[in-house]
Amino acid sequence: LANVENQIDSKGAKDAAIFRFLVWYMKIPNENKHSILYQAVISRESYIANLLFENACIVDSAQGFSESELNDLHAHFHRCARDGELDLFNILVNQSVINLNSQDQHGWTALHFAASYGRANIVSLLLERRHICISTENSEQHTAFYYALHPKFEGQGYLDTANLLFKRGARLSKD
Repeated sequence: LANVENQIDSKGAKDAAIFRFLVWYMKIPNENKHSILYQAVISRESYIANLLFENACIVDSAQGFSESELNDLHAHFHRCARDGELDLFNILVNQSVINLNSQDQHGWTALHFAASYGRANIVSLLLERRHICISTENSEQHTAFYYALHPKFEGQGYLDTANLLFKRGARLSKD
C-alpha cells in the first residue's frame, strides 16, 4: 500500500486523500453495511462525497439507504446549514434523497439552523429551491425568519439573512 500511496501522492493531494479515505473505509468495522457514500458524508469528506455522487453513487431515491442512514444524512444536512459548511451542503442540497424541509426532533429545518446562525449564503441557496417551505414552525412555533431576527444562540439579529427571507414573504409566524 505504501508504494501505491507514494505513486498517488505524486499525482496530487486530492488523489492521495481519496486513496487514504478508501484504505480507511476498508479497515473500519462496518457491521451496519454502510455505503462508502454514506461514510464520506458523515466523515465530512466533501470532495469524495461529490465524486461519489457524480460518478459512482448517484442516488435518485431513498433506496439503498436504511432509515437510520437517511436520518443521519438529514442530521448532517442540518449540521452543514448550522455550521456553514458550504461544500458539503452544496452536495447534499442537490441530492433527491435529501428532504429540504426535513425537521429534527425539535422541528428545526436546515432553514431554521442557517437563519439562526446568520448563514446568508446557505439561506440563499435554500431559497432558490422550489420546494423550500419558509413558513415551517418548530416546536416553539417559531419560523426561520424569527431566528434571523432573534437568533437563539448568538444574541443579535442577522439583517442580511432576515432580509433574504422577508423578500421571499417570510413572516414571524404562519398567522
